[in-house]
Amino acid sequence: MFSDNDRISWMQMERQFSLAYLGAAALFLPGSLWGRDGVFSVLLGTGILFVWIFFLLRQVHVYKCPEKYWGKWPARVVALICQAYLILTGGWLISGITRLMSEYLIPGVPRWVLAAILVVTVMAGSKDIQSRGRFAQAAWPVTAGILGLLLLLAAFQADPALMMEENRIRQLEIWESAGHIAEGTLAYVAMFAGVALLPFSLAQTADGGGHRRSVFRTVGRMGLWTAVFLLLELAVFGPLGQAGQPFPMLDLMAGARLPGGFLRRMDLIFLTAAVLSLMFALGSIFFYSKYIFQKVRLPASRLPAALLSFVLGTAAFGGWEIGTEYGPLVTFVFLPILAAVGVCSGFLRRRRIE
Repeated sequence: MFSDNDRISWMQMERQFSLAYLGAAALFLPGSLWGRDGVFSVLLGTGILFVWIFFLLRQVHVYKCPEKYWGKWPARVVALICQAYLILTGGWLISGITRLMSEYLIPGVPRWVLAAILVVTVMAGSKDIQSRGRFAQAAWPVTAGILGLLLLLAAFQADPALMMEENRIRQLEIWESAGHIAEGTLAYVAMFAGVALLPFSLAQTADGGGHRRSVFRTVGRMGLWTAVFLLLELAVFGPLGQAGQPFPMLDLMAGARLPGGFLRRMDLIFLTAAVLSLMFALGSIFFYSKYIFQKVRLPASRLPAALLSFVLGTAAFGGWEIGTEYGPLVTFVFLPILAAVGVCSGFLRRRRIE
């Protein structure tokens, strides 16, 4: 498992995936995901992701040698598309993390300063796939355990009557509810658009000692976590209160208490664990920005992606701000493009390579 062969175990890959997405699922869910319709959207979106992953798993050999299957320049175009998605996501993560830090942890410090410290800290972390795998293998049980315990404590605030209040308030027609579910499903799948890059990660996973069903297990686990977040928010705040809060899970955790009344700031403990997950996700983006370029023999370094992500995450261009524009860009631009790349790879996977 720990030999120097640039490979990781399936367990390490599974925990990397889970750790990278848990923080975003806890704090940065799309605004269209709320209430019971949001839960149905998550379930439907998870099913769509299962189908997508089924086909991606059949293309791993294409991503191991992309130039042989795609050709030199088409492979580089695909690498540039993936790089653009990673940089955009990195900027979005930097913007979101620094906003959380400035509002909850370190108020008064300029966000660009926090962003600079964040990028330097993440860049100083593990630089090779095996170090990242070992870290995720150790950090995932701790992070998931902390968040799971806090969710259990927060559940004592739940009022089941609020979950039924949605019927009285909204009184939607079936077609209107279906529209909300469809919108939420699209947003949830877009949130996991990064699974399109999964074959690059699987190319670094050991052939033996694991099962590809662990990928499905991981996506299913993330769907379960997300559904629990939504149900708790609905049971504590009701449908209208849940939809109007920027970080509903932190507000929910602010009301959680341990027996005896000590450790009152559960929201800060929850935030710290979630930020650890988000920082790991940012480190993964910088790592794969270099790795993907290496696969197509382009100049590879983590620094360009880190610098461009820093600029996107801290600057406003004529009122354009990545925190509000990221969702539509991924949903309507990158998700279709990445899906099209996967379809093309599916046709190329049977190509004979000498």
